[in-house]
Amino acid sequence: MSSRREQARANPIPTRCLDDLLGPAEGGRETLRPSRAAREARKVPLQQLKPAQLLTLLHEGIGLAYILPFAVDVAARDPWARVEFHPGDLLLAVLSTDPTHWRPGTRTRQQMVLLAKSAQRKLAGRPEAERSPATEEDLVAWLAALKLKK
Repeated sequence: MSSRREQARANPIPTRCLDDLLGPAEGGRETLRPSRAAREARKVPLQQLKPAQLLTLLHEGIGLAYILPFAVDVAARDPWARVEFHPGDLLLAVLSTDPTHWRPGTRTRQQMVLLAKSAQRKLAGRPEAERSPATEEDLVAWLAALKLKK
């Protein structure tokens, strides 16, 4: 089995931050400027991003091609975890990303499908107080749409 250092050499992306991969955050019109939380998250190595930072980047659409696999991995650990707003908010943010980031045949799409199915199976065991009907409806709709676009 390889060490983390060997894995980092084989795939340097997890040890790099979005500022390294995308270039420094650009200024511009105030409405398009990333939030302070997003600017700070851009400086954190991808493998060290916390769930709240991933959620922020997903909501702001920053570096999706890089962060989506990390967000899927985090959401897979507990799809119904409340990161900031409601149970399953990271799951919903992942499923709400632009479908071009999870085209058929890609590893990320396979992971997302497994994540969505796992989340759906775990619904029955969740107490009512820990459920989010809107997120559950979005999950069902996402799975239904996915089946139509296989």
